[in-house]
Amino acid sequence: MLGVLVVFNLFFQSACAGDLNTSHWFYDTHFYKYAEPSAGVTDTSRLPALTWGYRNNQGLKAIDTDRQVTGNYEVALIPTKYTGSGTSNSYYTKVLGEIYMPIRNTTYIGLGYRNHYDHSGYGTTSTGYAGYDRQSQYFYLPFGAYYANSSGVFKTQYNFFIRGKQTSYFSQISGYKNNIQNTQTSGYGLDFSYIPNSANWELYWRYWSIGDSNTDAAYYTNGSLKGYYYEPANKTNEVGVRFAF
Repeated sequence: MLGVLVVFNLFFQSACAGDLNTSHWFYDTHFYKYAEPSAGVTDTSRLPALTWGYRNNQGLKAIDTDRQVTGNYEVALIPTKYTGSGTSNSYYTKVLGEIYMPIRNTTYIGLGYRNHYDHSGYGTTSTGYAGYDRQSQYFYLPFGAYYANSSGVFKTQYNFFIRGKQTSYFSQISGYKNNIQNTQTSGYGLDFSYIPNSANWELYWRYWSIGDSNTDAAYYTNGSLKGYYYEPANKTNEVGVRFAF
């Protein structure tokens, strides 16, 4: 399957005249890994994850370009393998949107939203633990800059974390009454990329480091208290390549 995706990417790259240094629709393949070190939990992509999106941020890259509010918008499908209380296969979907406003020269500030949904509900792991859906929402402020030289354009972006909201759908587990909602207030993100001049491909790396959340109570269906739960500190890495079309 990986070989098929590589061949498809190469064919699509040669067939398209798009330039990621201008406004374009794009798709990408990337490697994804999510980890909760204190809990010994990981989610990794089983196949290269797929993203489709649109960007119109070329106005941020050159001082003499008409400068305006621009943005980047994505949806993704990520087949994953969970390792923790046993193992299981599932998939994530992701929606991401960022809008940017020029500050000075090629620097910018923006507003970002990331919605990551884990579709593990009603399944079981290899050791019999029940699965449940999880939704992760991040609100953040991107601060970044573009740097151009004779070979291409580099982007550096720091994501100032405002707040995260985690929903764990415990009600999908037999005997549980309510879903858990946790709030995260500490963390940060990084986003780096490189685009060769007049190219239709881009290399990128995204990273998130988020601290422990607050706690929320879980109850059995009979109303008795099950316990208090929190979202452990976690890290997310995405490394991939984008193609314009």
